[in-house]
Amino acid sequence: SRRKEAEAALRRTQQQFDAFMSHLPGVAYLKDCDGRYLYVSPAFEQHFRRPAADYLGRCDAEVWPADVAAHLRDNDRVVISSGQVLQTTETVPQDDGPHYWLSTKFPIFGPAGGVEMVGGIAVDVTDQRRAIDALRELQRVSQQRERLADVGAITAKILHDLANPLAGVSMQAQLILRRAARDPQQPASGVLHPAAQIL
Repeated sequence: SRRKEAEAALRRTQQQFDAFMSHLPGVAYLKDCDGRYLYVSPAFEQHFRRPAADYLGRCDAEVWPADVAAHLRDNDRVVISSGQVLQTTETVPQDDGPHYWLSTKFPIFGPAGGVEMVGGIAVDVTDQRRAIDALRELQRVSQQRERLADVGAITAKILHDLANPLAGVSMQAQLILRRAARDPQQPASGVLHPAAQIL
């Protein structure tokens, strides 16, 4: 009778845990210290579109591309060796491209006090990351446009500053040409060609 009560209590606890995990806004998992998945949440299955059986008992190298698996495993090792919580961003490929996960990994200690498992919860922050990247690109383009506008303003100022003395030189060259053209025999006629070049 006590055994049946204990089993019923365990089933209730399992149902409560499953209900909790199904409403978690992200994915959750447990791995042993060798990196094998012991548990993946229903959201994990839904998000990656694969059943739990494709993960359980397997390590990252059997599930993800080599570079992704190595990065995930390195983060797990930090948690195991330090016994501390690690919060990081991890990139995992999916059908529509890489997804960015804000991941919190934490040690689960055994009765002897050592780390026995690594737990993790992660929230997909891909949309936020893409929005930030798009905003940075807009800022870069905006800064480039501002620099071009500054160059345009400086160029206009230079042209304005040069235009006044050049206008004066032009007017004097025109005056010389008009006076010399009245009487080609005057000594000023020798400056006709240089004045024309200046103009």
